[in-house]
Parts: sequence; C-alpha cells; structure tokens
Amino acid sequence: MGLALSTSWFPQPGAGVLETIRVAREFGFRDFEIGVTEEPFPLDEVASLVRGGEIRVVSVHNVCARTRLRGKNARGDFLAHPSPSKRRDTVKATLETIDAARTLGAPVVVAHLGEARIRAAARRQSRLARFYAEFGPTRDLTDEVQRLMRKRRDPVLRAMDALRQSLREIFDAAPDASLGVENRYYFHQIPLPDELEALFRDFPSPRLVYWHDVGHAHALDALGIVPHATWFDRFGARLAGLHLHDVIQLTDHLPPGAGHFDFASIRDRIPAGAVRVLELHDGYPGAQLAAARRFLERHLSPATDPPPPRTCEGPA
Repeated sequence: MGLALSTSWFPQPGAGVLETIRVAREFGFRDFEIGVTEEPFPLDEVASLVRGGEIRVVSVHNVCARTRLRGKNARGDFLAHPSPSKRRDTVKATLETIDAARTLGAPVVVAHLGEARIRAAARRQSRLARFYAEFGPTRDLTDEVQRLMRKRRDPVLRAMDALRQSLREIFDAAPDASLGVENRYYFHQIPLPDELEALFRDFPSPRLVYWHDVGHAHALDALGIVPHATWFDRFGARLAGLHLHDVIQLTDHLPPGAGHFDFASIRDRIPAGAVRVLELHDGYPGAQLAAARRFLERHLSPATDPPPPRTCEGPA
C-alpha cells in the first residue's frame, strides 16, 4: 500500500519543507503531499527533487504558492467569502497553487471551499466537543447541534453563491486542473454532503473530485451531523484521495495507532487508485511516522483475512 506524507508534519519549529522532506526520507517516505505549512514554499528546490527522481509529489494542498495568504485564509478558506476582493485574492492564490502542482507533476490540488459566516462558530463547536468528551452523545448535545444547523441554513446559501463564482473562475482559467474538495471539521464549513452533491451537479466534469479526511468525518459523525459512511456512500465514485490520521474523542491529526479510529472499517471503501496521505500535526518523532505507516499498512491493505489485532503505538 502506497502512503504519502503531508508536509503538515515537520520535525522541529522553524523547519521548512525541504527539511521535512529530508527527515521523512530517512524514515522511508518517498511520496509527499506538499503544502499546509507557514514556511515559504521553495518550488524550484522541490521541483529539482522531483526531476531527480528523489521524491514524488502526489498532491498539493492549497495554498502552496509564492503569493502568501495570511491568518484565517492561509489555506485558501476564502473561496466563499462575501468580500469580492478577498475572494478574488484566494482565487489568484489557488491558480498559483495549480501552477505549482503542474510543475511538480501532482495530479490534484486539495482545496478548502470556505464556510457559512456564523459568529463564534469554531468556539461553539469546541464547546460541543468538550461536552461530548465528558458526557457522550446526549439529548442535550443533539438539541444544540440541531439548533446550530438551523442557524447555518441562510448563510450557507450566500456562501455557496460566492463559491460557485470562484470555481467558475478557477476552471475557466485552468481547464486542466483537478481540484479535490476536502470535507471539513466544523459544522459551519462547506461542504456538507448535500452541498457537495449540488457542486458536483453544477460542475459535472471529473476535474472536481472528492478528498476525504477521516478525522473531520469522525468529528461530524460523533456530533450527529453526518454519519461517516455517508461520504463513501455518496461520493466514493469520485474519491481521489484521503487524509489519514487517528483521533481521540474529537481531537484529530494524531499518528495512526495512537487513538481509537477503526481504520479497518473504511478499508474496503477506499478505491484502489485513491491517494493515501498521512496528515499529522508537527512534533512527533520521525520514528513514529514509520510506526504509523506500518500500522496503516496492516489495517488498510486489501486482504481477504481480518487485520491483526489493534495495538497502540502512541507518542514516544
């Protein structure tokens, strides 16, 4: 089973993409998803590694460009922003990221599509996560989630209009691009399944594909918003890749084996050609990356026999 590493992980504070790649290669990684870093992006140097056959770039995460977006938009989250100038700036950076993907030979750009603007939405979900961790899926939790989902309805319609305009501009300017729509962690973020279905109707070309994040899907499932299996049931045919990491309660981006996510439960739902990317927070030792890869190889590789019993290979 091929497994790439996202440069969301880096070995120590201040390490750039090149240092991340160097250390990861020492632990057996040759395939990478480039992006998700605050450090400047050394396109020419990474392209040289690709041309030399030292690494392969399987995906690029928006934003990965010389033009930097800052703050809440650092990862291109303003494609659905109501401000025309902020939205256009994000489209511009996304197109630069698509150019970078071409240079690196990456077949897909993973993109965040934006959010419905709801006051203090992230803090509200964080409170729900703490409540879930202490009490589990109670009736009070369900009632609060339903209330928040009702608040989401009107602002998401406005956001979807802006998002459609952004996607039209992107695909008009980059007709060869493949954009992987990532499912998101927070209730107010786009898309939920009905919204993704609508986008696939509006943009039927295979240039728009689905990118599944297991931790994000787990969080929305735990809160009773979207069952995890729904994403595979509805979008498995357009699934281009996955972000793989473990979870404890609603805390994600942990090394596989350090949490409680049942990877075997999705093993048979992953198309053979889908890209598998290990996406972790920084700070875990390199040896734990190798342990996480071995864990995923045991639990996700196609097999006719059940996977071996789960063991915890937690932080060293």
